Amino acid sequence: MKNPSITAHEFRVVLEGVKLTEQSFAHLLRALGDTTPNIEHHVRQWAGGEQDVPGSAIALLTLLAVLEEQQGITPKDIWNMILAATPKAPI
Repeated sequence: MKNPSITAHEFRVVLEGVKLTEQSFAHLLRALGDTTPNIEHHVRQWAGGEQDVPGSAIALLTLLAVLEEQQGITPKDIWNMILAATPKAPI
């Protein structure tokens, strides 16, 4: 089975559709555990068509779009859930 792919234009359109900038998408990836060094650079390359958008990023974008469309859960809501679930450092 061939991996799904999207063009750089489609990537930018979906980001805009879920109201995320390239930078905010990179921050969300990082918050969800992506350990890719300099992820912001990679996201810019995906948006510019210099690198293929990886399947994991496509899957996340798809999930974000479906959650917003079907459940009204925005990426900002997800970000807030991540922050709420992050263990707090002891004082």
